[in-house]
Amino acid sequence: MGVSPDPQPKNKIMKLKLITSGLILASLAVASADKRKKTFGDGTLPEFLAPYDVNEDGKLDAEERQAARAARKEAREAKRASILETFDADGDGKLNEEEREAARADAKAKIEEKRVERFNEVDTDGDGGISLEEFSAIPAIAALEERRPESAAKIFAKMDKDESGAVDQDEFLDRIRRSHRGGHGKPGPKPGTRPEPKPRPEPKPRPEPKPRPEPKPRPIFRR
Repeated sequence: MGVSPDPQPKNKIMKLKLITSGLILASLAVASADKRKKTFGDGTLPEFLAPYDVNEDGKLDAEERQAARAARKEAREAKRASILETFDADGDGKLNEEEREAARADAKAKIEEKRVERFNEVDTDGDGGISLEEFSAIPAIAALEERRPESAAKIFAKMDKDESGAVDQDEFLDRIRRSHRGGHGKPGPKPGTRPEPKPRPEPKPRPEPKPRPEPKPRPIFRR
């Protein structure tokens, strides 16, 4: 009779494999948790997130991210409360269509003011037009020019619609409006104006129903 093999060595090997697998999974979990720490680019945080980096390690852990989200939520709620307080003319605690339109117009006006300020910053000599030299000095354009020479001149030529050699305020603002809408084709409408809606096509007439055929007379059976 043959001797049956001892099952203990196999059990030991299985236990060793399970322990090894557990250690690998645990190490992967730790590595995954480290990767979930919020980092940006070279590890530095944007200025608006820096106050939440309490331990100053250049990253946001789970607790710090939660604090940042809570602060942003409070800021949004405070902004909504401020808008409601400013534009709720009838005091009913909500904005009707007319009040919402007034709030939107106010927001657009403030955005337009910021864009005009940006134009004045670029127009360093204050002559009312941006030259190619002034345009090329914009940090983002200068960085693009380093990667793609002549790109600043090409963009400038597209902005200078009247080919006067300078980009005036209307041309500059129109470029910003179109870039924020994600388009670079036709000029966009000026603030406070809305494009006329396209006329709706007339509905096609429904075909007249076909007349039903008259029922055939049933045959009479006689016994």
